[in-house]
Amino acid sequence: MVCKPYKSLAPARPDGQVSFTNTDLTSKVPLSIPVRPGSIATQGEPLPSRLDHLLAVGRREFLAHGYQRTSVEGIGKAAGVSKQTIYRHFSDKSEILRAIVEQVSSMFMDTAAIPPTAHDALEAIASCAAPVRASFLDGEAIGLFRLGISLAGQFQELSAALNRQFAASLAPISDRMARLAQGGMIEIDDPLSAAAQLGGLAVEGSRYLMGQPAPAPTSFGLYNTAIADLYLNGFTRHDAGLPSLDPFEPVDAATAALHTSIRPYFPDASEFRLSEEDLQRLLAVSRRKFFRAGYSETSLDDIGASARIGRGTLYRWFGTKEGLFKVTMLHAAAEIGAARLPGIKSGTPIEHALTDIALALSSSLMCRTGTELYRMAIAEANQFPALARTVHDLTRMRATGLITELLAEHPAGRDLTPGQRDWLAMQFVTLSTDGNRYLSIDTRLTLPDRRALARRSAHAFLYGHRKLG
Repeated sequence: MVCKPYKSLAPARPDGQVSFTNTDLTSKVPLSIPVRPGSIATQGEPLPSRLDHLLAVGRREFLAHGYQRTSVEGIGKAAGVSKQTIYRHFSDKSEILRAIVEQVSSMFMDTAAIPPTAHDALEAIASCAAPVRASFLDGEAIGLFRLGISLAGQFQELSAALNRQFAASLAPISDRMARLAQGGMIEIDDPLSAAAQLGGLAVEGSRYLMGQPAPAPTSFGLYNTAIADLYLNGFTRHDAGLPSLDPFEPVDAATAALHTSIRPYFPDASEFRLSEEDLQRLLAVSRRKFFRAGYSETSLDDIGASARIGRGTLYRWFGTKEGLFKVTMLHAAAEIGAARLPGIKSGTPIEHALTDIALALSSSLMCRTGTELYRMAIAEANQFPALARTVHDLTRMRATGLITELLAEHPAGRDLTPGQRDWLAMQFVTLSTDGNRYLSIDTRLTLPDRRALARRSAHAFLYGHRKLG
C-alpha cells in the first residue's frame, strides 16, 4: 500500500514538519513527525516494495520478540536481506520502528480522512470514533501500542517519539472536530485535545491493552454510537443504547490484601521460614527488578541475590519466575487498588463527587507505581493476559463501584443495567487519567494540573460537549 501524507489544517513548519498548536498532549513537546528526504513519508514518493517488505518483516519481528530482543541482523535474516542493505536506509533498529509506526499512522490518517456522510452531530462524532476504534483493535496496531508503552521505562525518548507520531495521526479527527466547533455543533477548548479525548473513549482506555478480548466487529456500531453519545451529550443527557460489561471476576480476600500481608496468600506458608518482613523486602526487590528490566531480562538469581534469599527458598515459595512475577504484580495492584477514596456525603452534588473521585484516580493510577505497573502489565499482556486483566480490575474495582453507586442514584442512571453503569464507570476512569498518554511519557502531572483534569473529566462525563442554545 502506498501511504500518502495527510494534508492537515494544521500549519506546516519551515523545517518540513507537521506542527500542531496544542502541545499539552505530550508534556509540552511539540507534536510533530519529521519528514526526512528519502523517508517513507516523503510527499509524493511511493513506498519502495523492498522497504515495504522490510517494514512488514520488522513489524512481525518487533511484535513477536519485543524491542530489546529484536536486532537489525534478525530483521535482515527474516527479510532475506543483509545488514548492510538495511543500514543504507536506517541507522539503527529504533529508526526501523519509527518508520513502522509512521507507516501505520499514515495508513490510519488515509482512512480517517475519508469525508463522513453525517446528518447530525451524533453521526459526525460517531464517524470520528469509528476509525480510531477499528484501527486500534486491529491485532498488529494494538501490538504496536503495547510495544510503544513498554519502551517508556527504559527508552523514554523513543517511546515519547512514537507517542507523538500516534498523537499526530489524529490530525484528520482534529480537523473534523474543528469544523464541528466552527459549525456551532460542539464546544471544545482546542481540536487536537478534543480528538485525543474522543480517541481515549473510543479505545476504552487501557482495557484492551491489558488482555481484555476485543468485542465482535458486529457490535462496533453500538459502541461507536454509545461513545459518540457520551462524548456529545454526557451521562446526564445520553440518548443512545449503551454497551454492557460483564461483572468483575471476583478477587479473593488474600489477593486483595497482598500489599499488607503476604503470607496468607500461600496456603502452605506455615511450612516455610520466610517472615512477613522477608517477603515484603523480597517483593520490593522483585518489583524494582521487573519494572526496570522487564520480565524476560530479569532472573530469579538476580532477585534472590539482591533480596538476600536463596534460590531454593524462592522455588519453594513461588515455583518459577512466572510465579514470583505474578505475586509481584498482584502485590503492586493490591496496593494501588487500596488507595484512599473520597468519602461522599449524602446530598453531595454528583459533579463534586465525581471530581473528587477523578482526583483520587489520577493520584493512584498515574503515580509512579501505578504507571510502572500498567506498563509492565501491558508489555506482558500477550504472554499473561489473565494476569493483565486481574491487574486492570484490581486497581480500579473499588473506585468504579463507588462511581456506579452515584450513577444508580441519578435519574439518568436508574433505568440502566448494572453492566451499562459499569461501562460508563470505566469510561469515566478513562477521562480521569486523560486516556493512555501518561503511560508513554515520564512526566508527572502536578497537583494543580490533576485538579484541573479532574474538573474537566467530571464536567465532560456529565454534560458532554454539545453546544446548547
